[in-house]
Amino acid sequence: MPHPNRAAALQSLEAFVPCAGTEYAAKRNYDLGPDGPNSVSSLSPWIRTRMLTEWEVIAAVLEQHSASAAGKFIDEVCWRTYWKGWLERRPEIWENYLQERGKLLADFKTDRAYREAITGQTGIDCFDHWICELNDYGTLHNMHGCGLPAFGCTH
Repeated sequence: MPHPNRAAALQSLEAFVPCAGTEYAAKRNYDLGPDGPNSVSSLSPWIRTRMLTEWEVIAAVLEQHSASAAGKFIDEVCWRTYWKGWLERRPEIWENYLQERGKLLADFKTDRAYREAITGQTGIDCFDHWICELNDYGTLHNMHGCGLPAFGCTH
């Protein structure tokens, strides 16, 4: 991610907007790897830190695309907003998660399957590839399917 400032956020938005219409809807579920064309917005870090707002992003998209052409992207932004608000109104869910996470992490330290998963050695090609990509790049495509060829993990 570029340096976290408003100018960089706006630059990321400007770079994505041309792809926010039917191209986004058609390609959003395909992961062509970290060196392939990116079919997702990659705007979440900017939205999460409020350097961009959801409504600002939607307005920019609607300047170049019709509501029907950009419908899938707009749906995703609205779902993000809905779930963020839902969780904010239920702080106990986050508190319970943190408590359970600590217990689970302690148990996982001796779990072979967990070690295989976090090191990309499960034998499930797409999963192992995604773990390696996450370790190498710090991000992961929001993939819904599993159709990648086998890749060796460098970790």
